[in-house]
This record gives sequence, structure tokens and C-alpha cells, in this order.
Amino acid sequence: MYRKLLIAGAFASLLVLPELAAAGLTLRQTVMSELRYDTNAMITPDGEQDSSDIVLQLGPDFEVTRDSEKLTLMAVYRPSFYYYFRRPELNTLSHSASASMDYKYSVSTSFRVEDTLNYAKESLETTIIGIQNRRQAILMNTAIFSMSHRLTPRMGSGLSFSDNIVEFEDPIAVDSRNDAASISLNYQVVPDTQIFTSYSFSRTEFDSPGDTIDPPMETQSVQAGFSTHYKNNLHFTLSGGVGHGSANDQNFVTASTELSKDFENSSASISYNRQATTATGLTNQLALNETYYAAWNYALTRNISANLFGSYARNQTLNDNSVDVRSLYYGLSGEWQLYSWLSFGAGYNHFKQNSEGLTGDDLKRDHFFVNVRITTYEKRL
Repeated sequence: MYRKLLIAGAFASLLVLPELAAAGLTLRQTVMSELRYDTNAMITPDGEQDSSDIVLQLGPDFEVTRDSEKLTLMAVYRPSFYYYFRRPELNTLSHSASASMDYKYSVSTSFRVEDTLNYAKESLETTIIGIQNRRQAILMNTAIFSMSHRLTPRMGSGLSFSDNIVEFEDPIAVDSRNDAASISLNYQVVPDTQIFTSYSFSRTEFDSPGDTIDPPMETQSVQAGFSTHYKNNLHFTLSGGVGHGSANDQNFVTASTELSKDFENSSASISYNRQATTATGLTNQLALNETYYAAWNYALTRNISANLFGSYARNQTLNDNSVDVRSLYYGLSGEWQLYSWLSFGAGYNHFKQNSEGLTGDDLKRDHFFVNVRITTYEKRL
């Protein structure tokens, strides 16, 4: 699958070569420094030794973009160094890099190729399903090729392929590789409302500790829904579906809904998502992830903004009680954009995790932080 993605990306690159000469190149470099108090820097379970620490994060961001009428290229690299004042043995360097290409081949057809890589010591930085593993190096890479095509003025179609790899430093953790493909159709019923349906197939391979040979797990699912925009800047999406997993002949239900609204000086959103996934590093079984999320952004002035968010996630294996992890994550932050090249921020985050299954840890963390971001270089060529 990964080789196919590379071939698709190379083919798409050939299509965009004529556009490169007409595109404008923008270079940008920013430097971010954050000082925070972490009540659980070692990510230890409840009841173990106190592992609070003061952490200094330093990191430059390098960004390159190239734009034209039909083509957008973007590449970003963010290394971050973490210095622990009380436990210098925890000092580490994380990496985040991404590259993407959007190409409008014609009025009705467009392509997108992207690749994202993350390397960090915390699972909340590398994965998105809400499980906090013990402190260890984690590498995740995701490559995606997608295209959309307008069949008629009201009907469109989509096709995507993806490859995702997650590897853990801990020898007892379960590594995984997932290849997936999906096809979708959408139809515009009225100008502000459309209905859609999709079919997805995925294959996941696991690498468990020891000499265990894990059979690959395959899933298939179908989904349908609708989305609508109201005149008062209100957007609503609702979808649902069913799926089947090859492991132990499992059936599951998927669902997703989101409600968002823009106000004069703020915006708010709430969402719910239920999907089949793998419980990051904990098991080689199919799991269901349910996530509730809410966020509110408010612009106090032209240069000062505040953000409030909260989420609750549950990850549970379908055929046994090996994993049943529930997590609560919420926070408040603010930003002051003093100049176009200088901003200050401050905030507080809280994370709490409970494990009701055979694996996973009960733990909690609090972060209090202040930061500054400076754009040191920006030029359009």
C-alpha cells in the first residue's frame, strides 16, 4: 500500500510540473519557547512517586509554501527540545514534519498528497484517540493520497488511500500498520444541504512482543449522512453506519455528528465520533473509540483571544475486556498578538485517565504554562 501511495504521489507530481514555475515561494521561520509546570512529568500511574517538574520547551518552526492558481505545496518541520529542571535525564528532542500538495487538475477534478511524521515521548502528541501510554519514544507516520471529482453540477465523488505506521520503543508494546481505502459519493439536495455515503476497507498488521504471530485484521464499513448550513452561520453534520471486522467475526456501529456556530466575536462547536480503531500500543484487538468534544473560541479584542476546550474519550476492545480506557481532557488558554511577528500565550490543561480493563494505567496530569512565539524570518520569493 505504501508503495502504491508513492507511485500515486509521483504521478501527481508529474501533472503539476508546469505549475511550479508560476508558483510563488514563501519562506517562514518562527521560534517558540514555553515554560510549564507538569504535575506528572514521568507519566507515572496514580499512587507512585511524585514526578512533578518544571519543563522548558524550545523549538524553531520551518515552513515553506508555494502557491499558484492550481497548485499549493507546503512543508513544515518542527523540532522541539524539552529541558527538565529537576530530572535532566528526561531531556528529549521531539520531531514533527509534514508535507502536502494540493493540485486542481481541472474544474471538476483535484488531487491531494500528504505525509505526516511525528516522533515524541508522549502518546498524546503522536496519536489522537485519547490514550496516554507510559513515557516512551513513539514514531508515527501517515501517508494519504486522495482525489475528488465532480460528476454533475450537484453530484461529486471521492477516493482515498492511506498508510499509517505506529512503532513504540517499549518492547512489550504492540506496534501496528494500517492500510485503508475508501470511496464516497455526495449529492447537493439544495444549495445549503448535501447527503453523502461512503464505503471503507482497512487492513491492520500487528507486531506483538516475543515470537507471537498476529493474524492481520480486516474491517469493512458503510456510512451515510447529511450536512447542512443555516443562514445564521450554523452548521450541522450527522452520519452513521455499520461495519464488520474479520477478527472473531465482529460487527460494530459507527456514528459522527457535529454542530458549530460562528458568532460576532466567537465561535463554538460540539461533536461526537464513534469509530473502529486500535488501542494504541496496548493490544492487537479491534477497539471502538468514542470521543465527545466541545470548544469555544472568543476574541476579546482585535489582538487578544481565549480558547476553552474539553473532551471525553473511551477506548474499548470489542471481544474481551483487555482494554477499557476512559480519559477526560480539558483546558483554557489565551493569546496576545502584540505584533504581527510577536505573540504571548498562557493556559492550563488537565488530563485524567482511568483503566477498567486488563491493560492501561490510572493517571492524571496538570499543565500550567506560559509561552512566547516570534517570527524571525518571512519572505516571499
